[in-house]
Amino acid sequence: MVLLKFILQVQGVLAEFQTLVDPVFSLGTDEVEEFDVDVTECDQFLDVTVLADGADRLELSVLDPGGIERGGDGDELHQTSYIVGRRFALHRTRSRDEGRWRVRVRHSAERAPEETRDSLFDRGREPMPVPAVSGAVAVRGVSTLRLAVTTAESGGSLHVLAKLTVAGVPVSAGAHMLAVVSPPDSIQFVVPLVQGDGGRWTAALPLGAGTHTVTVKASGVSPLGHRFHREEMRSYTTPRIAVTRVDSGR
Repeated sequence: MVLLKFILQVQGVLAEFQTLVDPVFSLGTDEVEEFDVDVTECDQFLDVTVLADGADRLELSVLDPGGIERGGDGDELHQTSYIVGRRFALHRTRSRDEGRWRVRVRHSAERAPEETRDSLFDRGREPMPVPAVSGAVAVRGVSTLRLAVTTAESGGSLHVLAKLTVAGVPVSAGAHMLAVVSPPDSIQFVVPLVQGDGGRWTAALPLGAGTHTVTVKASGVSPLGHRFHREEMRSYTTPRIAVTRVDSGR
């Protein structure tokens, strides 16, 4: 699942998107899961993408703050067996798009493979189980409210530096930031970032051998008072050092 999220965030970085939220899900037949997305006056464009093995069995709905389902603005992504998504331009001249949007993902039995679907409605046949669909949702946007994250190793620790800005101006008041760390051989843990001068937020993380995945999460309110969330994932690998035993001959 971490790999799915990492792929989605790499795609976002290449397209200069900011990640607003990036949750994971696992849905049985006809199960539904909903995710909240906070949109601010700084956001200009939304891209909602679901990446899952079996995405062609999923139904994706996106509701604006008024509870109205939005069908995309003529730029809907193609649905395949592994990806489904929609894109939205935010039109503040005709509606108020700032506020809490909702992404709804449903695993539909009607979209099950034909052989499985037939068995569900044939009383003379044993129903074939429909496997659950697991995947990740990435809601990204083009925005002037940006989170930038860099990592570097020094002194046996992984140093995380984050900057949160609006149109290049540091955001400080009312903002919070933390790092969710996934080490290779132990349990995930959370470390708060400490705010410094010039809109810089820092943390020093323990670093062992192997690949560490760090997701920095920022939250707060925009200049006009709208809630926001941003996420950026980074991966860092420390090589394992082979220890050679030397026989002294004694």
